[in-house]
This record gives sequence, structure tokens and C-alpha cells, in this order.
Amino acid sequence: MRGVAIVVVLCACDGVFGVRFVPDRDATAGDGSSDAPAPFDRCAPQPLDALRYGVGLQSTGFDFTLARTRCSYKGMDLADLDDEAEWAYVMQHVSAWQSNAPEFLGATDNLVENTFVGVDGCPAVLHFSQNEPNGGAAENCVELDSAWGDQDGTCAGNFGGTQLTAAACETPRWPDATCLAAATRPANLTMLAGPVTFATARTQCAATGGHLLEIDSTAELTAATALAGNNAFWVDAQWDVTMAAWESGTGCPELFGWAPGYPLSVPGATVCAQISATGGAKDVACDTFQTAICEM
Repeated sequence: MRGVAIVVVLCACDGVFGVRFVPDRDATAGDGSSDAPAPFDRCAPQPLDALRYGVGLQSTGFDFTLARTRCSYKGMDLADLDDEAEWAYVMQHVSAWQSNAPEFLGATDNLVENTFVGVDGCPAVLHFSQNEPNGGAAENCVELDSAWGDQDGTCAGNFGGTQLTAAACETPRWPDATCLAAATRPANLTMLAGPVTFATARTQCAATGGHLLEIDSTAELTAATALAGNNAFWVDAQWDVTMAAWESGTGCPELFGWAPGYPLSVPGATVCAQISATGGAKDVACDTFQTAICEM
């Protein structure tokens, strides 16, 4: 896990807050020199950050496809558990997320029986309860139950005669080395003068040579919140009604940490995302005036 150093930079701007991500000592060679960068591995484990995860709900129950859709409203997809640490982390938090209700995971064995692969095409780490999986070709999807572990069931959402009403959601993994580099390189956060609309925020941040803030970690969110004071502020995410997806300025995935009950207007309206003054992301009209923070 990376260390985080907070660096305050003084300038003529309204406010500047730097966030510098410092590699672990493990990432350097014993002689003090840095190891050569490893080739980009799209399926490598992602950071365990609470902002990466959420829950999609459907009171009448849903199938695998609708579960993915509910997650997409939050800028996420069904959760794919990459390694033992992530499986344990998600298992630990399921009870808090949805009162111990079993949740859809993003793994299926549709292609090869008993070989479970995530929705992103990467291998899935699962811990099936005793005598599971046991459904054969009729049960190709997986739930996570905080009491029993993983169980297989139908992709229509039927698990042991119970229809699932919850889905474990996760921010998609970085698709390429460019997004990984953008999320982990040193960054300075600069607050623009005066509240502005979302479109103006994007334009003015681009004029500085940067872009409107995209949240990549809890540490960055904490720094941005401190910079904004008691004000809500834009993050660079707009709901695209045609694509039915949250779109960032860079095209890279970003973290939201939605306030309870949000987003409200997705999927039927073009809205933008803010971090509210009381905490958590909310969807609001893009022509409202909010504090704006640029990321360099």
C-alpha cells in the first residue's frame, strides 16, 4: 500500500493543496535504486479503499444483468474479488453494507463449468461454502453471504429459493497504464476563484493545463475536502444518458463514495457529480454553481 504525504504549496491562487503518493519501501531495490517499472497488468489487485465499493439494491429482486445496471448507476460494476485480501475485506463489510443480505458478485462460470471469471475477464477468488458449488450448468452465478461465504445460483437471481435484492458493486479496475499513472502520480489541487458551473469548471481547469478533480483515493478526497472548507465541490463526472454511464474528463474510472440514497436522478437525466458539504457524492444539475478544484 502506498504511503501518502500531504504537501502544502503557496501561490497566488485561492488555495492549493498537494497530494503526493509515495511508493512503499518494498518497491525499491535493496541498494536504494528503484526497480524498473513492471509491465502493466490489468488483472493485478486494486487498492483496498472503502470508496471503491458500494451496494446496488432492487426491492423486488433482480437478475445478473439488472444487478450490473444498478451498480453502473454508481459508476461501478459488480464486484470482482482479485485476491484473498480483497475477498476478506468485502466479506467483512457485507453485513454493514446491507444487513447481512446475500449479494450478487461479478463472477460466472458460463464459459467453463466451475471456472469462475469476473465481469472484467480476470480470474475470481472465491470461497464456497460446504457442498458448493452444486448447481451444475443450471447455476452459473455467485452470491456472497456473510454467514456462509460464496454460493452458486441461477443468473436469474435465485439462490436456494431466495431472490437476491442486493449486489456488491466495485469501481472498475484501471483499463490501461495511462489511467494507473494518472491515479498514482503526484498531483497538486488548486481551487478556482468563485463558484462556477460544471462546464465552466472543466474549461477553466483545462486552461490551467490540468483537469477538473477526479477522486482516486480516500487520501485525495480528504485533501480536496480540506481545501474546499465547508463548501460542496465538483468532481469531473457527468452522467451520459445515451451511454448510460458516468463519464470522466480523462475517461478513467474514478471513486465517488455516494451519500446515502444517491444518485437520485440517474438514469433518466443528464446530471453532474459533486462532493456535498455534508460529505458523500451527490448528483446535481450541471448548471448549478459549485466550488471547483483543478488537478494538475
